[in-house]
Amino acid sequence: MVGLEQEQRLASMELDLGRAMHCFLSDTFVPWAASCQEISGETRAGWLVCNDGEGFALSEPLLDFVRAGAADGDRWRSTVLVVDRAKSTAADVAMEVLAVDERSRCPRRVLFDTL
Repeated sequence: MVGLEQEQRLASMELDLGRAMHCFLSDTFVPWAASCQEISGETRAGWLVCNDGEGFALSEPLLDFVRAGAADGDRWRSTVLVVDRAKSTAADVAMEVLAVDERSRCPRRVLFDTL
């Protein structure tokens, strides 16, 4: 059984990780993605998230990032290709394409496949 103090520490760690993810996305990832588009001149259609055993889940900081971009007109953020390494094999990649809009609480599955 988890004690109250341990629960509070875990909750605090979760908040810290969420803040760190938010800072990384806004301070590092977005400027990098913008610079890639400026160099190539190509329009971005979506982005890729790889996880390891979490299925096709997106954390709250990632969902907030997607929703903020959609609200700002940065539509490429609203399409997310999620690959789960743990569900994939050397021959087959487990992936799902999700669409997220700024009003929806949950992502909508666009495509689920194993390549």
